[in-house]
Amino acid sequence: MERREERLSVEVSVKDPLYTFFHPRGVAIIGASSNPSKLGHGVIRNFVEHGYEGEICPVNPRGGEILGVPVYTSVAEVPDPVDLGVIILAADYAAMALEDCGKRGIKAVVIISGGFGELGISGREREQELREIARRYDMRFIGPNCVGVIDTYVPIDTTFVRTMPSQGSIGFVSHSGAVCGGTMDWANAVGVGFSRVMSLGNQVDVDVADSLDSLAVEPHTRVVAAYVEGLPNGRKFVESAARLTPHKPLLVLKAGRTPSGTRAVASHTGALAGADQAFMAACQRAGAIPVEDLEQLIDGSLALAYRQPPKGTGMAILTNAGGPAAVGADALDRQGLHLVDLSTETQARLQLVCPPGAQTSNPVDMLGGPRPEQFTQALKILVEAPEVDGVMVVYVPQAITPPQDVADAVSRVGTNGHPTEKPIVCNIAGGGGIRRAARTLHAHGVPHYITPARAAFGLGTLWRYRQIQERQERAAAHPEPVLGVDYKRVHALVETFEEMFCVNGRQALDPQAGTDLARAYGLSAPVSGLAATAEAAVALAEQAGYPVALKRVAPGVVHKADVGGVVLGLSSA
Repeated sequence: MERREERLSVEVSVKDPLYTFFHPRGVAIIGASSNPSKLGHGVIRNFVEHGYEGEICPVNPRGGEILGVPVYTSVAEVPDPVDLGVIILAADYAAMALEDCGKRGIKAVVIISGGFGELGISGREREQELREIARRYDMRFIGPNCVGVIDTYVPIDTTFVRTMPSQGSIGFVSHSGAVCGGTMDWANAVGVGFSRVMSLGNQVDVDVADSLDSLAVEPHTRVVAAYVEGLPNGRKFVESAARLTPHKPLLVLKAGRTPSGTRAVASHTGALAGADQAFMAACQRAGAIPVEDLEQLIDGSLALAYRQPPKGTGMAILTNAGGPAAVGADALDRQGLHLVDLSTETQARLQLVCPPGAQTSNPVDMLGGPRPEQFTQALKILVEAPEVDGVMVVYVPQAITPPQDVADAVSRVGTNGHPTEKPIVCNIAGGGGIRRAARTLHAHGVPHYITPARAAFGLGTLWRYRQIQERQERAAAHPEPVLGVDYKRVHALVETFEEMFCVNGRQALDPQAGTDLARAYGLSAPVSGLAATAEAAVALAEQAGYPVALKRVAPGVVHKADVGGVVLGLSSA
């Protein structure tokens, strides 16, 4: 499998800010239960069954034993060493349990309990209590209202979810525990592995930015996929993402980008969704790749985890089915890629290995029943062709060559005796009958997709990351000087704007805010000000000097001219 070792060369001297969550010497499970139907039983089951090698210390006032592990009646009784706490109690008792962890000297806690900010004002008050306790004891906590975290290499699994993903190179961060659980279940079925999985819940303390900083120095992670419902500190997110993306690609799916999505997010985790335009601008600035849905989040991550970005946009399609190949060609164009014209030399080589009557122009159509070795030979010729930057295999199963034989044939190229840096993606059509073939492809570093369009998206994502890398390299080599900027003032204004948009739900800056920002950047701007009374407006006009313009400022009014809120050329009071 092609490995991108250069992405693992990030300076690991930067300490993982979440190290203790994944490498505890011992863990206290507060709310552990002997009842298999309880979440507290699922958590201890996963610690026992999923290979954790540290001390497992269930805590329950009743004592006894769970799954052969002695139970302690209080956190204070838990013996050393214990570095991590996992709280699975009702919301009313979570703060007390966090306090007990603080008194015990535990510095990292996962709070699975729900019933906090997602319920409204009373829940947010509970969250504030958690913050104060953590601050008092110098603790960090993940949650509340989360599933927990997984590291497949330690290994450690603090969740109650049955499925433990296999080892891989995708780091997955999600506000939603359900998104984590569903993704892991799918991944196990098709043989896709993860390095870490992090469910953040309401991100009252540890947030997405902290997670990105952690995954930036995690050596097994090659790509980060994030499902985000709110960014309470947009600047922190941008800074963390900008540190990550020169070394590891970041794909971000943000919910709450529409009015309906915003309402759904607020009822789910209590997160406040910011403006879609601000999110897209943040991704552009940080080098992150925004995606539209969970399908794209996973499809893009697969490609980036397994393959190198192409050096250009010229793609080849190798197929046994003309119709699906045509669909794939259209999809490549939509991704900013194109079918390359194959050279005379390349087509001559293909004619020597393809079945009689096969089409050796692009797409290369091998007709209904090519033998596996013909697929391997044709694919090898395409990846060796200098005009080809990447290859999409589109295959429809038929009686002569079953899907598994095609998967084996494709897997032999790009690995073993035929290494290549050019990306190869594969679409073998079908359902349950192709699952084994998909697992084979993934095991050999070839991403498999169930439609040609999704395979094209994988290639397109690789190309987008190549463009991000080139843009970052140019910026590093030729930084643009910025003169006359009052950075302290800019940062103060941006923090104010973040509160306007993310907390108060504003959709646009008022004119005075825009003027203040322009001046902080050293740009000239006309004299202006906000006036709440007629007298104050006259005073401002006299200060600026006539003639003046008068604009109405009111909540919800963005286009002032639409409501008669603009008067120009006033020469007197």
